[in-house]
Amino acid sequence: MVLSTILLLANLNQTYSDTSVYKTTQNRDIKNCPADGNNTIIVRTSAYSNFAGKQVAQGRGSILSIYTIFNTTKQLLLRDSNDVRFTNPYACGLPPGTLLSEDFEGIGANNATLILPNWKNIGEVGGVLYQNALFGPVKCAKITAFGTGAPAAVTSWLITPAVSLAGATAPKLSFMNAAGFNVGATSFKVLISTNYTGNNTPSTATWTELPAIWATPPATGFSDFVSSGNINLSAYIGQNVYIAFKYVGGNPSATTTWEVDDIKVTAF
Repeated sequence: MVLSTILLLANLNQTYSDTSVYKTTQNRDIKNCPADGNNTIIVRTSAYSNFAGKQVAQGRGSILSIYTIFNTTKQLLLRDSNDVRFTNPYACGLPPGTLLSEDFEGIGANNATLILPNWKNIGEVGGVLYQNALFGPVKCAKITAFGTGAPAAVTSWLITPAVSLAGATAPKLSFMNAAGFNVGATSFKVLISTNYTGNNTPSTATWTELPAIWATPPATGFSDFVSSGNINLSAYIGQNVYIAFKYVGGNPSATTTWEVDDIKVTAF
């Protein structure tokens, strides 16, 4: 059975199956792009397979597999990891009316430096960069000034690629955010610019703060994710804009952690 335009979903940092001494057969999930229905199905691989310890394929493409049903659960069985033919980038094409969409499902290992194609991750003051955050099935970006060796002053930016609002009639920005381990007067804002040039000194551009709904950081642990609400970008119709998430803090007096997920700009 061949399925096209498939993504390995939520398991990008795992192997195909269990590699521990217990040898437990495990499931991994794949889905097609939202434009094709956003359907998910299990890929089940024996812990005794010769590719159980191989990292799952990173990207999008087709898969050759055996289709089975266990009780009422539909699943695919792999014969070999070479039957997963993912030669395209992980990301799907954007659905109509969506100008930017980032759900962080394709990020790397937890706590590693966040790398997103065409995005800018800049530690303008202090050199602290946004990191990958993986909490069970949730994948997002995080930033904090906490940590051994962190400097007393931190200013960090996560900046989208340029987004064209040409042809947009009612453009909106939305995202999810969470915060945790509240210490000191950190600042976390979402900003917009029409004259940022993509350089590594974003403070030299003109940025305007956008109104958003923010999570309330607890003293310990993390808040739930909160929706920013739909932020009106109509004032920027016809222009190319950059959206930035700017964090200001410092160790040890202002180290609150902030997380951001599901960033989306729509045209209508």
